[in-house]
Amino acid sequence: MNARVPEPPGELVLRDARRQDQPCILNMMQLYYHDLMQWAPVRLHESGLFAVPSIDKYFERAGHHALLIRVGGELAGFALVDDNVLDEDARINFGHFFMAYAYRHHGLPAAALAAILRRIPGHWEIVHATANRKAIPISRQVLRQIALELRETAQMVEDVPCTVFHFRIRGD
Repeated sequence: MNARVPEPPGELVLRDARRQDQPCILNMMQLYYHDLMQWAPVRLHESGLFAVPSIDKYFERAGHHALLIRVGGELAGFALVDDNVLDEDARINFGHFFMAYAYRHHGLPAAALAAILRRIPGHWEIVHATANRKAIPISRQVLRQIALELRETAQMVEDVPCTVFHFRIRGD
């Protein structure tokens, strides 16, 4: 039986999220937390939903960015970028990144990551649970192509073994 590989679904576009997009991102955060519980101690609330923290700061504070990811005109995911860093040399943290399952092929996660990083130059860090064996190679591949001063360290973050990428993205 031959599995058919789906065609690339279309152009990837990033858009700054607006305050009215907040409910959409919070809905996708439920899916993100569902994925995250494979690698981190995330628990369901008695309501059957995950206790997702407020994302107000991404719409109110300088240095915080909420982005929507679209592929072929359709909503595909989101990214939240903030200044909640571990390393004192870093200024930008890739806080949360989610792409719906249907868009995790054809190099789309790598393309989205690269587009987001190029959009926000500066000293970055990306933290992945070390058990997240799909995300780490994608980040490593993208960062080797576009990052300056790339370092990779192993750290415990909130009792979870993590791989942390420290790097700089040059502005144009």
